Amino acid sequence: MYIRASPDVPNCGYLSMTGGGACLASTEKIVLVGVWNKEVAMSNKTMQNTGDCSLVIERMAKFLKAEGF
Repeated sequence: MYIRASPDVPNCGYLSMTGGGACLASTEKIVLVGVWNKEVAMSNKTMQNTGDCSLVIERMAKFLKAEGF
């Protein structure tokens, strides 16, 4: 397993291990956690992956921060 910080999004980090991982982000009031597993399909029938997980969590963190959370 390894952990790394995001170079683009403040207060955001990534966890990765064989077959899955997570993306974590925080704002002033909220902590967001997105977990992915490459063996599990998303609602659009494609498999979960780190890129989609990170994209959703990063965008939500930016949105919530802009809204005062």
